[in-house]
Amino acid sequence: MTTRLLPALFAASLALVAHADDDPRQYQHGASLVELPGRPAQLIWSSSGLPPKGAEPDGSWSHDVYVMPFDAPIVYGVPQGARVLIAKPEAQEPASSAVNSAGRLIVTMEDGWNARRTIAQRYGVYDATLKPVRGYPQMVEDGGHSGHVAAAGERFVVFYATDWVQGGGEFNRGTGLDVRVKVYDSDGRLRHSTPISVGQRDDWPVLASSPTRSLLVWQRFVPNAVHARLFAAVYDPQQGKLLGAPFELLHDVGYYRYQVAWLPAVERFVLAATRINGEGRAWLITADGRREVQLGCLPPPQREGSPVVDGSRLALPLGNGGALLLQVAPGSLTVAGRSPSRPLLSESGVVGRFTGTNELTLISLDRIGLTRHRLNFAEPEPVASCSLPPAAME
Repeated sequence: MTTRLLPALFAASLALVAHADDDPRQYQHGASLVELPGRPAQLIWSSSGLPPKGAEPDGSWSHDVYVMPFDAPIVYGVPQGARVLIAKPEAQEPASSAVNSAGRLIVTMEDGWNARRTIAQRYGVYDATLKPVRGYPQMVEDGGHSGHVAAAGERFVVFYATDWVQGGGEFNRGTGLDVRVKVYDSDGRLRHSTPISVGQRDDWPVLASSPTRSLLVWQRFVPNAVHARLFAAVYDPQQGKLLGAPFELLHDVGYYRYQVAWLPAVERFVLAATRINGEGRAWLITADGRREVQLGCLPPPQREGSPVVDGSRLALPLGNGGALLLQVAPGSLTVAGRSPSRPLLSESGVVGRFTGTNELTLISLDRIGLTRHRLNFAEPEPVASCSLPPAAME
């Protein structure tokens, strides 16, 4: 897989050009935390080795997909007890994983191995003991890329981009062209294939899902600009169709800088994003796509920093260090504070879980390997925010 360019973290409107050799994704990229029946929480991620070695001498990437218990010891960046789940020549990254209501696991990734169109979006389905049900390599789409997956009841919803247009986008490296959903059953069999956009230069799709609805989120190319437009749509994975037209949330989102989560306790989605000027935004969205609350003036959520859900609370890893705690209720989204400790977190993948009433444990994919951070919200620092019209079109 050819090395790709990645920007350094921007602050406000400042953007720094990153050389290919500086791209942290060449070391590790893509992380999910999954709960399998009868097992401790498992981290599944893509890495170029343990410890990660980065790109090959020819510039290509060679990530494999690893799995380990979330609470396994980490010694100088190297996890103890990790093992390879998927391995082939060329890179399988970034890995995205989900567990359905039947206790089955899906892992999907962009794959540089043996693809007719340079890369392919592939997947595998496994049981709770990680034995293959319909194991890798299964094809989502040859030429597909940047896939993300969530479980909707017993179904798996894979949201991915197709094709590539050279030029424009982040550091003129190009953009995807379309985004598409494919829905698989618990045995990994295709049930629906739904185009979400056609010919719009859309990419970096992410999603979260309830048992019956998925919130799809993606970015759209803006000509002659260093930012993108942020779109979302509600999808019915049982019927295989959109519920209403896609809607725009921001006209100036920073490339790749948004995340979404489903909170079962309050039956709401929370979507967080960072504008190109560094301002964080968050939305509370119902299962039918109604935007109830929009918060602005927040610290910037971290790129590829997965939200951590704990009942009606949600913690957001931040691009300028630490995490932000949000309190969620139907019709209400408020800032509870920021962690006093502010470790810098990776742009290549951050996952976590609450390991105590006020303790949040994060694992960050770094150049040296995995880094574990423990943050405490017992006395969170106050954070300013501003309320904005929930249906405002940026």
